[in-house]
Amino acid sequence: MFIYRSHSESIYPPFKLILHICCCPLLTTEHQPNEQIRHSEQMRLRTRKLCVRLVIGLAVLGLYVYINVQNFGYYTDRIWKPVKTCQSSEQEINQLLELTYKVHKILDDMKIRHWLMYGSIWGARRIGKPLPWDNDVDIGFDGEGRFADMTLSEFFAPFEAAGLKVKSKWTQSGTFVISQEGLWLSVDLFALFNYGGTMRRRGLEPWIFALNYRIYHSFPAWLVEPELPQVKFGFFNISIPKGGIEILKHLYPYNWWKEVRPSGC
Repeated sequence: MFIYRSHSESIYPPFKLILHICCCPLLTTEHQPNEQIRHSEQMRLRTRKLCVRLVIGLAVLGLYVYINVQNFGYYTDRIWKPVKTCQSSEQEINQLLELTYKVHKILDDMKIRHWLMYGSIWGARRIGKPLPWDNDVDIGFDGEGRFADMTLSEFFAPFEAAGLKVKSKWTQSGTFVISQEGLWLSVDLFALFNYGGTMRRRGLEPWIFALNYRIYHSFPAWLVEPELPQVKFGFFNISIPKGGIEILKHLYPYNWWKEVRPSGC
């Protein structure tokens, strides 16, 4: 049986409340004493201010939630960080593998546990090397243990001694970008910390966009506990999280079972 519902009845409750507060007329001031008229005007002004604050607050909250549920990975081809190419040249891939190997060996020499992360896990499992459209290799490392006993200068020193450039995003997102002269591709290092059985990153971004980092940048700690399996990545072997593709269900919760290419690739 069809039951008619007015437009106001179908409005989402918070907005219905706002409409009620903002639009519900106050008692008419006609025939009221001056004191009551002034009081009514003050009530109207307060109601309007409250209405504006509620609308602004809900708009900000909606924008915050919208931003937090988005995946801003390189492959999503955002306007501010577009995918440069769908197919890096064989020479570029080989140079990226050489750079990755240098970084891998330096971390090994410093006795810092590390493993492939994000899209590099997909690359290793699908084709045994970086994905053709990727602009970097992603490596996660244990932010506790040996690294925690070092200063950032001590951590940077071996990379710089090897002729590599280190860009620190430590305060921003707990990240270091390792690159070399003449190569636009890079290796991104992500420090991860165990918070009650969940691996998470530190920095301003993980704090401000806590929901986003919980959705796309955290996973169970057991997936990277020693000993980690090894996978062939180009011409060398490197550690990868346990559990097969289990970690990808946490890093890509809405499309982990798909091959998602950048638009146009």
